[in-house]
Amino acid sequence: SDIAEVASFQHPGLLTIRAQRQDSIPAGSVVAYRDAASETRLALAIAQVGRDNGVLVKAVDVGPVAPSSAMPQLALLRDAEVMALPDDALSSEQAQRVGELRSHCIGLVAPDSDIGKLIVDVTAESDISAGRLVRVRIGDEHVFYQLTNGLTKEEIVQQKNTCGFVAAHAKTVGVWRASESRFMPV
Repeated sequence: SDIAEVASFQHPGLLTIRAQRQDSIPAGSVVAYRDAASETRLALAIAQVGRDNGVLVKAVDVGPVAPSSAMPQLALLRDAEVMALPDDALSSEQAQRVGELRSHCIGLVAPDSDIGKLIVDVTAESDISAGRLVRVRIGDEHVFYQLTNGLTKEEIVQQKNTCGFVAAHAKTVGVWRASESRFMPV
């Protein structure tokens, strides 16, 4: 398996991986990475986001490697190194989160977003309709936003910016409170 490297960490739980080849870490891959500040952890590759002296891939952390994991190849990882792994390296909770991300993640929060306005760098190649609710984790809460522009799969492919993304815009709806059956302001 190819070894890649962690190019940067962003809080909360987002990292950029630098791979030597475009096919080393495709979107949807599970990877292990070693962080000098903590234990070996697992992440899900979300999308290729550009190039520098390698292919850059954004990934979402899904937690530490289970202590019972029988993966001897993980002992080979040095600080800031990344290695693709099979899905069976995931705990049942991690497998559930990875499944949700694979099926529901439409993109990454763009830098110009704020609490009242969300900009999503769309990574999913599926139709995204105006009016659709999207969810973003802010701290410990899930904040809902409503998309104000719709994009078809064809538009997503045609309109990609220099990083390979199309921007979807959304406005804040709030935090859902099931006990009150309503959205609360953020």
